[in-house]
Amino acid sequence: MSANGLGWTAPQTRTAIDGFRSRFAVLAEPSEVIDLWLDLVVSHDLKGKRVHDAHLLATMKANGIARLLTFNVGDFPIDPAFTILAPDSA
Repeated sequence: MSANGLGWTAPQTRTAIDGFRSRFAVLAEPSEVIDLWLDLVVSHDLKGKRVHDAHLLATMKANGIARLLTFNVGDFPIDPAFTILAPDSA
């Protein structure tokens, strides 16, 4: 896959996200996310777009979630606090 993810148009993306939101809870972003995020960035020496992926992990950690299903396993740092899975590994 390219940096354009699935290659969807903006309307396709909106439809998919609306579908997800009807089936899954949207996580809150508690105030401790910024500290958790910075800790991940520094401890894993993250740069570029991987910094944004670390923000997702920080939000997960603040909400007590340790497992992530993604097409882009390699974008996330290896960290014992998280289990990162690809759809074909489940």
